[in-house]
Amino acid sequence: LTNISIHPFAYTFNYNDESYPLEYRKDLLMREIRAYAPHVIITHRTADYHPDHRACGQLVMDCSYLVGVPLVCPDVPVLRKAPVILSLWDQFTNPVPFRADVCVAIDDVVEKKIDATLSHVSQFYEWLPFDMKISCPDAETSSLDERIAYLKKYFSDRDRKVAALANKSGLQAGEFAEVFELSEYGRQVSVEEFRQMLAGK
Repeated sequence: LTNISIHPFAYTFNYNDESYPLEYRKDLLMREIRAYAPHVIITHRTADYHPDHRACGQLVMDCSYLVGVPLVCPDVPVLRKAPVILSLWDQFTNPVPFRADVCVAIDDVVEKKIDATLSHVSQFYEWLPFDMKISCPDAETSSLDERIAYLKKYFSDRDRKVAALANKSGLQAGEFAEVFELSEYGRQVSVEEFRQMLAGK
């Protein structure tokens, strides 16, 4: 297995379906954004299926301008440069379909992505099988090969579908990809500028 670490990160202890009231959460998120000063924020569109996803997208939109307003949460310094905000892919078409603006080919790292999902037991071995009405191997007693085969069967297809959308939209993608919609609420960059950001330039 590949060792994957994400640092730094923070929990806000919002339990399932408890992303309300938005006013309190907005101040909490505002302070986190200012403290971390991210170059990019990746979130959900407000048309997503889960109320927590929609609330999260709305909170990011609400904070996107105010992170630079000194009198809002004055105890934390404002950002001098607004982050780029990206929306994750979804299949919803109302009020508007997802727009694929940026594509990141993940063929070279798709195995690492599968490795990461192996550790997310509650999501990939409990909730999603229940929600999708599919059977899955037991996370504790099954073999590693069985678990990998299960993840590839049900969840790698999602990355192939995204890659097909990217190619249809005129973006270059391999067999597997992630696509994002550039939000109007964040700092505006060209696709080329965003690619340079991904490359650390």
